[in-house]
Amino acid sequence: LDLYTDPVIHFLPSRVSGKLAGADMGLNFGIKGFALFLWSHRRNDIDQLLNLPVFALSCHEEKHLAPSSSRTVSHLIATSKEPSPQAQESGDFDFVVSLLETPGVDLSDWCNWRGALRHRSGDVVPPEDLIEAECHMEIAAMYHQGRITLRDEPRAPPEKKEVESAVFHLVEAARQDLPEALLALARLCSDEEHSDFLPQVKGSQPNTMRALLARAATLGARHAMAALADLVLR
Repeated sequence: LDLYTDPVIHFLPSRVSGKLAGADMGLNFGIKGFALFLWSHRRNDIDQLLNLPVFALSCHEEKHLAPSSSRTVSHLIATSKEPSPQAQESGDFDFVVSLLETPGVDLSDWCNWRGALRHRSGDVVPPEDLIEAECHMEIAAMYHQGRITLRDEPRAPPEKKEVESAVFHLVEAARQDLPEALLALARLCSDEEHSDFLPQVKGSQPNTMRALLARAATLGARHAMAALADLVLR
C-alpha cells in the first residue's frame, strides 16, 4: 500500500492539535489533497458497506476508470504543480460548452439551493461545512488549468468532457454556497468576457446571473455587491 493514497494524511493544520499539528507538511496537501483523492477515488463495495457519503462526480468521471495504482495522490500533486503551457493560451479551443446543455447540470432550480450560511467571507480556512464545496471548486480549477485530465496524459489542455466536468464541479460548489463558486458561475452565466476561467463555456442567462450574485452578496462577497451595484447603475 502506498502511503500517499491514504487520505488521512491530508488535513487542515488549524483543525488539529498535538503531535499531528507538527506532521510533515511536505506530505500534507490540505484541500488539494482532499480534492485529488475524491476525484481519483471510485465508490466501491467497502464504501457502500460503511455507508460512506458519496462525493458527486460528473457522468464523464463516472465512466472513467480510477487511476492505476501508479497514479497516487502524490503523483497527481507532482504532475499538477504547474499548469499546462498549452492550457494557458486563451481562445485556443475548437469547441463550445453550453451551460444549458452540460450533462448533470441544472440551473433552473437555483432557488432551491442551500440557504445562506452564516460564515465570515474572509476566513483563510473554510468552515467545516464548506470543505466539500472547496474540493469541488479545486477540481474545477485544476481542469481549467489542464492539471488533471480524463485521459492518459497527466497534463494537457482540457477537452470538452473535461470542461463539462469542471462546470459540474463548479455548480456543485455553488449549490453548497461557496461564495467564490457563486461568483465564478455568475460570470459564466453572463455575456461578459471570462478568458481567465473556462472560456469555452457560454451562458447568456442574465436572470440566473443576478440571482447568483445576490446570493453571493448575502454571504458577504464584496465583489458580488459591487457587481450588483454596477448592474443597477447601467
